[in-house]
Amino acid sequence: MDLVHLPLVEPERISNQRALQHLKEGFTRRMLMIDASLRTIGATSDAAGGKPISPYAAIDLATHLNALYLNFCGALDNLAWALQYELGILPGVSETSKGRLKVGLFSRSFLQSLEKVAVDLPPVIRGHAAWHDELHSLRDPAAHRIPIYAVPGVMNENQGEQAKQLGVEATRLILEGKTNAGMELMFQASNLGTYQPLMSLSHEGRFEFRHISPQVAADQTHLIQVAEPVLRRLFEQRGSVGHGQTDT
Repeated sequence: MDLVHLPLVEPERISNQRALQHLKEGFTRRMLMIDASLRTIGATSDAAGGKPISPYAAIDLATHLNALYLNFCGALDNLAWALQYELGILPGVSETSKGRLKVGLFSRSFLQSLEKVAVDLPPVIRGHAAWHDELHSLRDPAAHRIPIYAVPGVMNENQGEQAKQLGVEATRLILEGKTNAGMELMFQASNLGTYQPLMSLSHEGRFEFRHISPQVAADQTHLIQVAEPVLRRLFEQRGSVGHGQTDT
C-alpha cells in the first residue's frame, strides 16, 4: 500500500476537512520528508568501511537522523488527529481544547474510545506499543534534550593514540600562529580509522551506540505496519459511520 496515495488521489473519501489537512498537509508531507531523509542516510551508510566521513557530512547525517525521528512521531500524531476529526473518537476534543493531550494513537483512553467505532484497529496498534515507547527514546532527546549524533569514524586503540598526539601538536602549532600547519595535522587526525554507520545517543554518564541501517529499517517497518490499517480504515469508512467531528 502506497502510504501517500490515498490522501493525494482520493481526498473526497474524507468528509472532515481538518482530518484531510492532517492527512495531506501533515502525514503525507512527513512521509515525503522521511523518504528524503532515508535516501540521504542510505547514501552515507553505503560508505561503511571506507575513510571517516567529514565533520560536515556527519552533521548532515545527524540532521537527517534527528528529522527522521521527529517525523516518525509526527506522522503518528497526524494519523491520530485524522481519526479524531473524521470518526469523532473523543467527542468535543480538538487541537485547541483541554482534552487535546488525550489524542494519540497509543494513548490508553484514545484506544479505548477507538474500539467503539473501529474495533479492529486498537489490537493492531497495541501490538506496536513497545516499539512506540522505544521510538520516543530517539525522538524525545532530539526534540528536548541532546540530539542524536552521527559518528564520523571509528578508531582502534593505536589510531586513537595517534590522533591524540596529532591533536596536541596541532594545538601547539596553532597557538604559535602556524594555523595552516596545525589545521593540516587536525585533518590528518580526522582521517584516521574507518567509517561505520553508527548513531550515538547521549545518556547521563554514558554513550549508547546503535547501527543506523538496521535501526532505521526496523522503525520504518513498524511505522508502515501501523499506518496502513489506519489509512485503510479512514478511507473505507465513509458511509459506515454516521458522523465525524465538526471542526471547532
